[in-house]
Amino acid sequence: MLFKVTENLILDSVSLFSVSLTKTLLGVIPATPPVTDPISLTEFTTPIGASVYQLILPIGSVVANGPKLEMEICTTLRSGTALGDIQTVYLTPGYQFGDTPTGVNGPIFDYPAKEVSGNIDPGVELLEKTSIAPEGKRPPGPSFPFEYHLSSNIADGETLTDIIIFGVLDPAIQWTGKPIQIIAANAKGCSVVTTPNMAPISGGDLKVHCGSVTGSTADVDLQVVVEVYITGILDESAVNPQQTIPNHVEMIYAYDNTVYGDVGDVDVLAKPYTLQKQGSPRNVLLGENVSFTLDFQYTDYPLTGNKTIKLGITDILPDGLNYNHDSAKITLNGVDKGVVNPVITDNTPNPVQKTLFWDLLTSQQLATGSVGSITFTAEVANVYHDGADVLAGDNLLNTASASWELESGGTGTDSSSDTVSIFNAVLSN
Repeated sequence: MLFKVTENLILDSVSLFSVSLTKTLLGVIPATPPVTDPISLTEFTTPIGASVYQLILPIGSVVANGPKLEMEICTTLRSGTALGDIQTVYLTPGYQFGDTPTGVNGPIFDYPAKEVSGNIDPGVELLEKTSIAPEGKRPPGPSFPFEYHLSSNIADGETLTDIIIFGVLDPAIQWTGKPIQIIAANAKGCSVVTTPNMAPISGGDLKVHCGSVTGSTADVDLQVVVEVYITGILDESAVNPQQTIPNHVEMIYAYDNTVYGDVGDVDVLAKPYTLQKQGSPRNVLLGENVSFTLDFQYTDYPLTGNKTIKLGITDILPDGLNYNHDSAKITLNGVDKGVVNPVITDNTPNPVQKTLFWDLLTSQQLATGSVGSITFTAEVANVYHDGADVLAGDNLLNTASASWELESGGTGTDSSSDTVSIFNAVLSN
């Protein structure tokens, strides 16, 4: 495998499956004699100034439809690189022994036809807007606050001045009134200039000002944290009511006597009944148990006097996972309620699947404004139902859904999924 990095990029490291690999510098274009790959004897003449590296992967052979070879490439921009001066990483795969075990037919290296590339746009600052809402969704109500994080990563040792961060909360969003946090270790003169509206008025403007912030090796040099919740915007008498709520933030700053700007956006999905599913561990051996967690939240805002008549969670186990009976337990509003066995239906919805169903209204009297979680375990099988072996690299997708229904006819669902991967080789040293 050959890498080329343009002149203002430093190739720091390359790893495969989190294992560092050795890279060999073949030369810098142009060179006399020309930069040449010693295996394929390919000469590299462009781009001028690029460094060419050879990388030998510790893999004897590959086959079609085999496991992905996921690599991580780390680079550093050289100090002094101009803002907006696009830098590029090029990669060309090759096969040292070609299509035979002995290499009698020579190497396979199709350059430049198989070359791929990726660009890096140098900047002095990166702004990111995120929401700490699980899976990007949340039910309405003050029982379900979440945070917006406005995070700025500034180039190491560089100083931005006269920084203004400005954002507008959507009318569907209510600031909780919790003090807005400004987190910046190397900052001077930071303050909240304008806060969003207090209840019962939703929405409003947020403005933060910092005299200066200096970048460090940390991933985040300036962060603003705002706690909010979603107001009662949904019509629960409708079918599957939901609403995507956008949030936009702008950052203006001065650097090297020039004013720059950056923007960040994030969406949150409002639904009456939300579900998040996680499996652990995600990489398992045959015969091991996987622990699944189903976290759920039910809105503060059903229609007044409108009775909930159905409220449940359905989990579909794929072929290759066997449910461990009596392993399911439930926690509701922070209280451990013990074992909660599901209704189990074999060969549903497909012949090789198993459906688990929990009726939370009948068994738990789940009320509005509730949060809870169900945990259970499943064992990884050695073979599928048709007798085929469960193999290394196989992925077992586990899906779940939460459903509700009101007396008025309003209904809705939410879904979540997680995948566990099989790794059936044990290495020891």
